[in-house]
Amino acid sequence: MVSIEIIFNRDLHETINADYYFSKFVDKDDYVLLRRQLVKRYKGKDPLLLCDECGTELEVSCTKNKLDHTYYFKHRRDPEFDKCSIKTGIQRSKEEIQKSQYLFKSESKQHILLKNKVGAIIQQYIYPEVIIDKKNIKDKFGDKERRKPDVFFIFGNREITIEFQINNTFHSVIEEREAFYERNHISLIWVFGVFNPYEFQSITIKDIYIPNANNAFVFDSEAEQASHEKKTLCLKVWYKKYKVEANEIESDWENEIISIDQLKYDNITHRPYYYNSPAEKNKLLKLIEKRKEEETRKKIQSQLDEKVNSIKNFLGKLKKEDNPFYIDELVKINNFNPYEIEALNKLLNLNTYQKNGNNIIQELFLNSGHKNLITFLLKAKNIDLDLNNNSTNNSILFTFLQSKEPIRFELIDLIFTRDYLLKDSDIAFINDNYNKNDAIQLIQKYKYFEKADTLEEISIITKYLHELFVIESAKNNEVVLLGNGIQGKLWLANLAIFSYSKLWFYIDLAFDQFGFYKYILELDKKKVFTNYYLNNKGKTYPRHDGFEVIFKKIFPEIHINSR
Repeated sequence: MVSIEIIFNRDLHETINADYYFSKFVDKDDYVLLRRQLVKRYKGKDPLLLCDECGTELEVSCTKNKLDHTYYFKHRRDPEFDKCSIKTGIQRSKEEIQKSQYLFKSESKQHILLKNKVGAIIQQYIYPEVIIDKKNIKDKFGDKERRKPDVFFIFGNREITIEFQINNTFHSVIEEREAFYERNHISLIWVFGVFNPYEFQSITIKDIYIPNANNAFVFDSEAEQASHEKKTLCLKVWYKKYKVEANEIESDWENEIISIDQLKYDNITHRPYYYNSPAEKNKLLKLIEKRKEEETRKKIQSQLDEKVNSIKNFLGKLKKEDNPFYIDELVKINNFNPYEIEALNKLLNLNTYQKNGNNIIQELFLNSGHKNLITFLLKAKNIDLDLNNNSTNNSILFTFLQSKEPIRFELIDLIFTRDYLLKDSDIAFINDNYNKNDAIQLIQKYKYFEKADTLEEISIITKYLHELFVIESAKNNEVVLLGNGIQGKLWLANLAIFSYSKLWFYIDLAFDQFGFYKYILELDKKKVFTNYYLNNKGKTYPRHDGFEVIFKKIFPEIHINSR
């Protein structure tokens, strides 16, 4: 005895366990009544119960046991699907079973009624040659696959098939049908008999309408009435409508009765839609994103304005009080990001300031009482200052050199860290107001300052100025920066090796690469320098990190890595 345990009820369009029916039996009378009902429906070609796997009509039977009867369901005949595992014991894949199930489960009474009603409307008002459940569509690309849609018709220049979705369990079959029609450029309309977006929906139902621009098409009594009134096929369409609330997307369902000529078609899938919900959703998402960006921009701008205005207010206060307590603000401004720096300089606009031909630093210095403000502005490198900008020959260095204020020396150091370039007028002023040797040294020192970026580098130049002059002399092969003009190259070499030996690593490099040793050794008749040089040749001399930085900037032609 082979008992069918899972039963498909065509009237209910549901799958029910066999025990459900047997649990209803009170006595043998109920068995007889169910058996007679099944026979009557079978003879009327309207079977009630089918095998859930293969779709073969079922009958109820029984066997006698010691105490009573055992009831069971069995195939009324051999299954058309000869691989029904219940009958043959052959195991079939889930996909194979679902394909065979689709063929009989889709043909419920409701399914048949729907396709006949819709087919009749199309035949009467749109396309007289409509085909209902008979046309086998072949794959245009030579594949053996075929499809037999519920309804096939032509509307305008478009081939259209309608499939009615009553059962919601055949996920893979739905996807295969969609792929087939898409490949063959045929528009597929899935139509529900009933659709309620506010009730639970299976994944299969969602798989139909969500990829279809969130459009669910329904043929119900309202759609049927509208079809006859407008003399065309009408459908009820449910679609998601989105809106923005407090910068969040919210949605609700709306429905309309539409006629077939109101449908639009996707260029790729060829499937129809009425309202493009995803496109509208994306528009709103972009709107939200734009709003949020604008809010963020305004917030950032507000913070930016507050930050730069605080600096402006601080500068105004510093100008009035000129106190030395500015370190915190200096740290703050030197840590500004590029946007803050741009906004600050746009607000202050100090790099274009001119008054009486003077730039902002000159003007503040000449008006006195602003030494702390001047120092702050020169140290705050994120504030743009064009110290080379003035419309007279009185440069900022000229202004400082003429002054008797002690702070002028500190300020001179600072302006060179702000890209100040020595002017011809500066050189002329120094030559006119200093003795020859002092003028030569001062001009050369300022030329070195031009290479510096920080006060630390300026300090190193000042500290090791004579050592730099020795190297400069070796480079130019003449002694003009040190001594009184009487001493020669040998004197310079002895001075360097005995007085500046701390930096001999760099002096030795310069003497070597500039070819200065050749002249010294030829001049050294007493061999004092020569002996010292030869005795220490090859010795490893210490290096000086701070000096090396400025050494590379001033003498880039000397290759330190050569040794």
